[in-house]
Amino acid sequence: MCKANLTAAQKLGVLHDLDWKPPSEPYVVAGPTFMPMAIKDKKAFILSVNCFLTAGIGETDQYLSFDVLDWQTGKPIGRFSWGDFAMN
Repeated sequence: MCKANLTAAQKLGVLHDLDWKPPSEPYVVAGPTFMPMAIKDKKAFILSVNCFLTAGIGETDQYLSFDVLDWQTGKPIGRFSWGDFAMN
């Protein structure tokens, strides 16, 4: 389910890039269609990213912390931490 959500997000231009090499934080770059989305839709997308990254950890409600970067500038536009997403 999480992977399907991310595949759809990438096709829609919401997700531009995603990479993770533990122990560093995940590298999450939002695409051009991310910014005009409603905040509730942004949060749902970010929760899907977290779900995908934590798949297989074996614990429910496992949350990572990571910045969400702008696809053009590479600068942080938001942060996901403790299960919540906030825009900068």
